[in-house]
Parts: sequence; structure tokens; C-alpha cells
Amino acid sequence: FSRPLFRGENLDNLSVLDCRLDPKMITDDLIFDSLGRLLAMDNQEFDIVDISKPDGRALSSYKQIWLGSTEQMDFETQQRLLDYIRGGGHLICFPTLPRMDLKGRECSVLAAELGIKTEQVQTHSDAVIRWQDTCKEIHTLDYMETYQADHAQILAVTSAGKTCGLRVQYGKGTAAVLGTGFRHQAPDHRFAWQKLSLDGNFCPPMKCGNPNIITRFRKHAEKGGYLFLLNYHNRLHETALSFTDENTTWHLGPITLESTSGLILPFSLPLSENCTLTAISSEVTEVTKDQNTIQLKIRGHRRNRGRAVFQTQTAIAEVFFNQKPILHTLEGDMLEFQYKHSAKPTDTIKIILA
Repeated sequence: FSRPLFRGENLDNLSVLDCRLDPKMITDDLIFDSLGRLLAMDNQEFDIVDISKPDGRALSSYKQIWLGSTEQMDFETQQRLLDYIRGGGHLICFPTLPRMDLKGRECSVLAAELGIKTEQVQTHSDAVIRWQDTCKEIHTLDYMETYQADHAQILAVTSAGKTCGLRVQYGKGTAAVLGTGFRHQAPDHRFAWQKLSLDGNFCPPMKCGNPNIITRFRKHAEKGGYLFLLNYHNRLHETALSFTDENTTWHLGPITLESTSGLILPFSLPLSENCTLTAISSEVTEVTKDQNTIQLKIRGHRRNRGRAVFQTQTAIAEVFFNQKPILHTLEGDMLEFQYKHSAKPTDTIKIILA
């Protein structure tokens, strides 16, 4: 957020300061309904931070920061962003660079230090830009800014060939600026963010083979976490699924989700002092254990052939699925087996320790 909206400030009549951009439009349309939606659909992981708070999480912990900016930003925040870039960070700023502080006084230290000059501002453009590397066009906001900068890499141009997107080097880092924005209105918008990203080929920790299923990867501070899958469509979807944790990739698919349904799959979940659930393609609803037995109640689609992987420091006497023994392999300390979900609300895995 470049300008938090809940501090009791009067945001009406910003036009008296020659401000053309509505802060609420930047937040709602360009951050939440555009960038956030597009990153989620591409299964990328992201946080939301208030960059105006010096006591917040250190910006240096982020490889790249996306900033939805208006014409106003205080000097301290602009300087904080410059320090972030100078130290090796990558800033992506849209649809403008700040040129005044929150009291309307001239303040453009961010643009000045980056060596970027605004050439022209249009509030009613033809709303089209063309990526420089592919010459592919996408539709954008009516609002459009064009820029001049020495030694800049041109990322996008207007239909008239004017530079509206560029990347510059500053210190150990870089800054990319796009003088407009775009909502998710067409398939080409889904991956448009990658044109501005530090690494367009960045791979998220989860790989989902079906673009209609949204995934999230949440890892605990120490170890383990959860995989979230959501099918918000009105029909069944199936996908191949894999995830990477601590430099090891686990393949769990295929996984089937009914319409408007989701799954929460644990990984690296400690079950006892000597046994950890490393990966599983089913949702775990209950865990019970005693000295010699670990039992899991699980659920999943009856189409799916489930897979479970455990890390155990104890010998295994037997593995049961729905009270029937099943084949399993034990290589070193890794126990693995497959099973077929039934039509029951929940199925049962029971591991007998030797």
C-alpha cells in the first residue's frame, strides 16, 4: 500500500493537487482484483505489506516488491524504497511514480534517483500497450504515462511507440516502472505480470497441471505445512500435483476435486517422536496413536489412487487400509504405499510399528 485508506484522511477533491489517480481504484482494482488475482491464478506465493511502516517486516527479506502507487508518497517511504533497491531488491511500480508528499508538496526523490522522467500523462489513451520483446498487445487502463530514462531497458511501448514501461539499474538492484495498469479481462493478462517480474520463469513451490485449480503453499516457521487446493468452478476438475520442500520434490497426482470444493493436504507433519507424515494426496481429518499404532482418517475422491509417504525411525510390522493389509515399501527410513479411496466419507490408514 502506498497510501493506507483507514487513517481518517480526507481523500476527496484530490484533483486540487492535480492528482488524477484514485487511491481506492489503485488498491481495489489494480492490487486486489488484478495483481493479487493474477498471482493467485498463477499459483505464486505473496505477502501484502504496508511500506510506510519502518517497524514492519524488513523489505530486504523480499526478492521483489510490487507497488501500486499514486502521485503522493512521503519522503521517508520513497527513501526506504530506494534503500531496498540499492541493496539488491527489485521494485515494480505502477501506474505512476510519486511526485509529491502526502501534504501536496513536491517530492519526487524516487523518480529522480532512478533517473526516470515523466514525458506525458494521458487520462484517456487508447488503452493498449505492446510488449517490446514479443510485440504482443494487451488492453490496459485509459490512464497512461510515458517516460524517458538514460540506459534503461524498454519493456513496453504505447501504440504510438512511446516508452510506457522500462527497467533501470540502481545500486545492486533494479526498478521496473509501468505507466498504466491492467485488470484480468483476457487470457493474455494472466501472465502479463511476468513481463515486469524479476524472473518471468520463477517456479512456485507447488506445480499444478490444471489452470482451473488454485493452489497455495503454506509452510510453518520451523518445519512442515499445508497444501491448499481449490476448485471454484461448477464442474469436477482433475490435476497432476507436485511440490518441493527442502530440495525434494514429491509427486502426488492425479487428484480430483468436485465442483466448488477444496482440499488441505499436510506435509512434513510429525505424528510421533519417530514418525513423520512426509507427503499424502488425501486430506487428513483425524490422527490417533498409541505406543505401537498410528491411525489416520483420510478423505479423497473415489477416483483417486492415493499416495502416502512417511519417514520413520521405527521398524514397520504391517500397514492396513480400511482394516485390510496393503503392500508397502520401506527403503531406508522412508515408508511408502498407495491405496484406492472408497465411497465412504472417510477411509482409514493404520500403521503397526514393530
